[in-house]
Amino acid sequence: MNDAIPSMICLAGRRCIVIGGGAVASRHVKRLIKAKADVIVISPDLSPFLTSKKDVLTFHKRPFRPGDTAGAFVVIAATNQSQLNELIFEEAVTHVPLINIASNQTLSNFFFPKVVKRGPLQLAVSTSGASPFLTKKIANELEHQYGQEYGDYLIKLGELRQRILDSDFTAEKKKQLLRQLTDQTFLNAFRTHDQDGINEFIEKLNL
Repeated sequence: MNDAIPSMICLAGRRCIVIGGGAVASRHVKRLIKAKADVIVISPDLSPFLTSKKDVLTFHKRPFRPGDTAGAFVVIAATNQSQLNELIFEEAVTHVPLINIASNQTLSNFFFPKVVKRGPLQLAVSTSGASPFLTKKIANELEHQYGQEYGDYLIKLGELRQRILDSDFTAEKKKQLLRQLTDQTFLNAFRTHDQDGINEFIEKLNL
């Protein structure tokens, strides 16, 4: 996976088929549910987590059958049988855009990085499978470096950005204001929960 490039993919409403019902499948399904995907799980059994989510996914309580990957945008083979996972790959590779084979990442054309999320901000970390432990370590460092204040800050920044873009200011003035929004003073006001400082900064923009 060294030649993989980072990307952000919207899976809302997309058919995502997960074959397997254990811990690995559960981790993937959790991400897909958050992405508002149309999740279908195929497995003779479900983990406690998947059982608790049966109201937000489609569950076929049976082993994988040929043809199960039809119409899928994403297929994740997460059974505990490597040979079965590879058979799933052989079927899916002919028509499925995104495939992840849990037991054989060399067959996968996408994988899930470790993500630190703060509102609109998403920081993805991957070592391309070289060291999952280092991936987790770096993600933990980012969690401390980028606190929860970034969520509120970016939501407000997005609102102000739209107001600037919708204004009658010149292109140069808009560029100046957009750059000003990233001023450290503005972020620090969110970090210290200084509402007066936030309001004062916005007022100086004269929007």
